[in-house]
Amino acid sequence: MDFSTINWLAILVAAVASFAVGSVWYAKPVFGGTWQKLINRSDEDIRNASMVKIFGLAFLLTLVMAINLAMFIGEGQGFAFGLFAGAAAGIGWVAMGIGVMYLYEDRPFRLWLINAGYMALAFSVMDACINNPQIAFFAIYPYIWFKSSFNEDKHTEGPCPGIPDVPCPVIL
Repeated sequence: MDFSTINWLAILVAAVASFAVGSVWYAKPVFGGTWQKLINRSDEDIRNASMVKIFGLAFLLTLVMAINLAMFIGEGQGFAFGLFAGAAAGIGWVAMGIGVMYLYEDRPFRLWLINAGYMALAFSVMDACINNPQIAFFAIYPYIWFKSSFNEDKHTEGPCPGIPDVPCPVIL
């Protein structure tokens, strides 16, 4: 594929959407508490980790995954195709690859379900964004809602840029 044909904005939105999905998926009320126990990390371990390094490199790797999806699966084929193709890649390649490693490393099945489930969902969302960049707002909106619901007193509502009739929580 010719790099000049890639929609770089869609790639960036896909990576941000993947991070948004991950921040909800790995939140303590969802799967984060169980995940943290299964990887044997305390709250203090998490607080003492180099978050700049972890999130910076994770975002870079996520950008590479989004570029790979765009180059391998293609772009502009529509939301439903992107959702399905992303799920097929996430489940068929990534989740199964993680599963093979987890078998050899004797890791818990529940940990595989959490991590592989996230990757399957993240790939679905990323490819949906790549194949229909207009849907990006709707991929990121649940993240904004989820984060703002834990900070009820610290957000306001207003119109979302480019979508005037949709309320958009703004986290302050």
